[in-house]
Amino acid sequence: MARFWNDSAYSEFYATSGAERGLVNRRSADVELSRTQLEAFQGAFAEWSEGRGRGIRPTDFRQFLMQLGIELSSEQARSLWADCASDGAQHLPHDEALAAYREVASAPVAFRSAANAAPPGRRPPRAAADDARTLEPDFG
Repeated sequence: MARFWNDSAYSEFYATSGAERGLVNRRSADVELSRTQLEAFQGAFAEWSEGRGRGIRPTDFRQFLMQLGIELSSEQARSLWADCASDGAQHLPHDEALAAYREVASAPVAFRSAANAAPPGRRPPRAAADDARTLEPDFG
């Protein structure tokens, strides 16, 4: 069930989060993500952290990113978590989640995968030679 922050919970979060204060108080030219992306991040973070201020759980991290339009495989999400979270962390706090989102949203990230791999839910591209063979009539 999705929960959203009320004014008092947000003001408490704002008071304790340097990253949030920095985002709110920056001029738009200083922000590398668009306002729409930042608003989407804030809403998704509030939903997935359930307003408790602890952050996002590792089991929810991939779905959190998918809600923001970032499709990663399970392995890619685990790798990004390992890069951004403290060792053994059970939750990804706001500033670390924002850093992870900025990393994958603002610049292409090179993930190593097989040449014929595809994002989750998509088929790998077929080679042109394969397409030509399937279009030739069989006069057998």
